[in-house]
Amino acid sequence: GVLTLTSTAQDVPGCSLSLVAGTYMIIGVFDFAGTSLDAGFIALGTLVVDSTTQDRRALNELLADSRVTAVQVWNVTLTSTTTCKLQARKTGGTGTSTVDVDPTITALRVA
Repeated sequence: GVLTLTSTAQDVPGCSLSLVAGTYMIIGVFDFAGTSLDAGFIALGTLVVDSTTQDRRALNELLADSRVTAVQVWNVTLTSTTTCKLQARKTGGTGTSTVDVDPTITALRVA
């Protein structure tokens, strides 16, 4: 579904995985759509691993009537079964910018 961005990080619908112990490359794809009231602010996509937000972020400057796919890759090592999920927020604005219907999370076990 569509997630309307706020200044507080929210879970991206359908973008959560439960992974067993191991080392993974996790790819997050965010489909950001901007509105004129949010122009100039930033849309941020993050990975949360067992309640801890990872350092790297997918970023996109919101523009009026824009739509951008932003991708970020994280490498994580898990010691037990863990939930990994995508979250998104914006840095400001009063518009209804969104993460649209095509976000995805993919995990590739590398060790």
